[in-house]
Formats: sequence, structure tokens, C-alpha cells
Amino acid sequence: MEKLTQTFRVDLTDIGSNFGMRPSAVLKYYQEVFARYCAIHNVAGYNVDQYGLKWVFGQTIVNYSTIIPIWNEKLIATVYVGNVKKLRLYLNFEISSPRGVVATGQGVAFLLDKNTSRPQPVDLAVERFKIDPKEANGEILVADFSKNGELVSTNNHTITFMDLDYNKHTNNISYLLLGVEGMPAEFVKVHHPRTIAIKYLQETFLGDTLEIKTYQDGEEFLYDIVKAEDNSSVCTIKANWQAYEFTPDDYYKVLAEVLGSVGD
Repeated sequence: MEKLTQTFRVDLTDIGSNFGMRPSAVLKYYQEVFARYCAIHNVAGYNVDQYGLKWVFGQTIVNYSTIIPIWNEKLIATVYVGNVKKLRLYLNFEISSPRGVVATGQGVAFLLDKNTSRPQPVDLAVERFKIDPKEANGEILVADFSKNGELVSTNNHTITFMDLDYNKHTNNISYLLLGVEGMPAEFVKVHHPRTIAIKYLQETFLGDTLEIKTYQDGEEFLYDIVKAEDNSSVCTIKANWQAYEFTPDDYYKVLAEVLGSVGD
């Protein structure tokens, strides 16, 4: 299958208080590469808009390594279509740095009718990407979204303009950020994700109020996000976390290496 690889530098806005790149940035970079892949093949958001369609993401699964990128570190992001179904494209991705693989995973892309938000066949994308469905039969990743553990927090959030993307619905990365907000701060300071699985269930829009319930079972968290007005499910996120072993001394050592390679 055709692969698209793009190189980035980690933005300052992607860096958290512990010096490392936020876990949500992996979603940002893989989706950016897919958007560029679509643009190259004339099936970007502004192209499919002419057909009354819009791109959205469905389930996403990310497996993180113990390498945590820092500010200005080079990232190499690769995306390709690994499997095709009538209504879905399964996008395999890998994010790496000169220090090794940062994260791998799979996301699902849908085309929705702009007016009804009902899924439509992805035939247009398959044609433009020149995909042979018989060859696009790679592994489809499966996640367990069962609810375990104790309820540790409940938060509400009303969707603002800052949460919206060009489709005028809530940006999919926002749901992950809302989930993490409900975690104990002391836990987040010393942990980094091992895996994150996200299941998007419906769109939300400006003014919608979301209720985020966070359940903890050891190092496993489940974020259950629903619309407050009718308790309908919006997004479910399951995250397993691992101890964060990146020290300030590690940071300054890597920073010296990164600054020395800025011209690469």
C-alpha cells in the first residue's frame, strides 16, 4: 500500500508541564499526515465538501513506547490504509523520532453525509487512493471498552468555539483532553500512557454540555463521556498508564542533542 511520510518538529504547545510531549499530540500528527494524504489525492475535506460529505474519525487505538519526545525534537510520521470496508478506512500509523518509535496505532476514517451525519461508502477515497480492496486486508485492531474500577471524578464541560474544528463539531482530540482532566493530578505527573483506545459514538456541537465520568482500576482508567441533556454516549476512552521515568537530567541531555540537530 502507498505510504505517506512527513517530518515535523514538536511544537512548544505540545509540551506538558513534565517537559514531555502530550499524549494527545500523537493524534494530532497522524491526523495531519492523513489530511495531507487526502489533499494530495484530491479527497481532502474541502474536496469531499463538494459532494455533500465530510471526514470524521471513528475508533482510534494508540500504543505508546517509553520514548517521550521533547520540544523541537524531530518526528517522522507515517500513515497508510491497512484495510478497507464499505464504510470505513483503517489507517495504520507510526510516529518515531531519531531515538526510536514513539507510538503506533490504527484509526478509522468515515465519510458522513453533511446533512444527516449518516455514514456513506468510502468509494470516492478508495478510487482516488487507487486502493485494491483485495490487497487492503491487514489486521484490524480491537479494543476492550468494558467499565472497571471505581468512579473517581465527574466533570461537566460546555462546548465552546475553541472546541470546534472546520466541520463545526467538537474536535476529536478535545475528548481525550477532557478525559485526562478528570484524572488525579498526582497520578498524571508521574505516569505516561501505555495504550489509549478511543471510541467516538456521536458528534457534539457548540453549546452542548458534556458529562465526563472517570473510573480508575489501578493504572487503568476509563473516561465515559455523555451528553448531559439526554445521557446519550458521545465518546468512551480506555487508557492504561505506565510509570513516567523521564527525569530533568534526561530532559537536558536530550535537549542538547535535539538543539544540535535543528538544522537537519
